[in-house]
Amino acid sequence: MKKYLILLLTAVIVSSAWAQDDELIIHGTTKVSKNLAPKVVIDSLNKTFPNAKAVQYYKTPKSVAQSGWTVTEQNDLGPTDDVDYYTISFTRNNMKYYGLYRANGELVSSRLRQNVTQLPRAISTSLKSLGTQHPGYSVVSKTYYKNTNHSKKKEYYEVVATNGKNKKTLFYAPDGTIVKVKG
Repeated sequence: MKKYLILLLTAVIVSSAWAQDDELIIHGTTKVSKNLAPKVVIDSLNKTFPNAKAVQYYKTPKSVAQSGWTVTEQNDLGPTDDVDYYTISFTRNNMKYYGLYRANGELVSSRLRQNVTQLPRAISTSLKSLGTQHPGYSVVSKTYYKNTNHSKKKEYYEVVATNGKNKKTLFYAPDGTIVKVKG
């Protein structure tokens, strides 16, 4: 019985650590329960993304949304009360999504994590010349993000390339042109 409990405890710890590694944090937000999210935001999520699962809600201050809504590995801002937006994290069709909603239910931006093998052909082709444009850098991540600005009806693809300990985030337009490089 003791061995069984130790094995079960180990499995729980490993699976929770794995889940935490897989989950990114939305900068400057505060996690809230579904009950604290506006009904209009929840209804908009259900309409735009039917069958959303593992849904998590976050209050997102206006200042954070306007200064550049980001989903990253660190959260360096504390809670605030000037909430005009909500970020919702969820899975759908085995893919991870993040959506930024105004408090009135309007979807402003979304971010979809996908396998790098699913990159559009134009971007995959452009990545073949990555070493020429950024010597020593290569894509080692197995995932990328498709970012959509629903207000402006624009989308771009975010790919991470590394050169040893150095990292660059490359933002591509759907036609394969680089629109921005960070790092």
